[in-house]
Amino acid sequence: MSRPVDHIVWAHWDLDEAIARLHALTGIEAKRGGVHPGRGTRNAIIALGPACYLEILAPDPGQTLSGTVGARLLDLDEPEIVGVMLASADLEGAKAAYAAHGVDCTGPFEAERKTSDGDTLHWRLLLPIDPPWGNLSPMLIDWGQTPNPATAAPGGCSLVGYEVGHPDGAGLKSLCTQIDAEIEVVASDKPYSRATLDGPAGRTVLSGARIDVTL
Repeated sequence: MSRPVDHIVWAHWDLDEAIARLHALTGIEAKRGGVHPGRGTRNAIIALGPACYLEILAPDPGQTLSGTVGARLLDLDEPEIVGVMLASADLEGAKAAYAAHGVDCTGPFEAERKTSDGDTLHWRLLLPIDPPWGNLSPMLIDWGQTPNPATAAPGGCSLVGYEVGHPDGAGLKSLCTQIDAEIEVVASDKPYSRATLDGPAGRTVLSGARIDVTL
């Protein structure tokens, strides 16, 4: 069962600035998506296909940030990729694959957020716990009966490819092969993630080097 990229998480400490940066790079202005109660974050998104999108994630000043994901984004001086989420209807199977590679997972568990239009989106998540490859390790999501947010996001961009590199590229590639992740994994001297997008402003590459930001 192939597990394609559902969305890429591009994070920054300031949502407005990140929206402006992405607009300048791609020619597309992201739509504000809403807030994640209890996680200290809010987001904005652009579609990268009919069931794939880029999520800008930032701290939500309307929430108490202490101990939240939002607090961990405050020291990101520049926007960067901090994670990738794969689409899967079999989160339990993916959890077994992680276990076979010595990695525990949180979930599957239910999550939700309010959209800027007042709707509530529901989904299920599977998140690896302290994997040796940090946040280069894919997370997984099952939207169930909820339409993928890409369907209501500004379009015009497409995902050309998503690549990660790590000194233990062989181990990470073994995991990604077992879960049929549609991402490219290579061995590299230093960890990195890279998303190549095509849009109205041409081709652009978003990247990330920090692998210690836990979502």
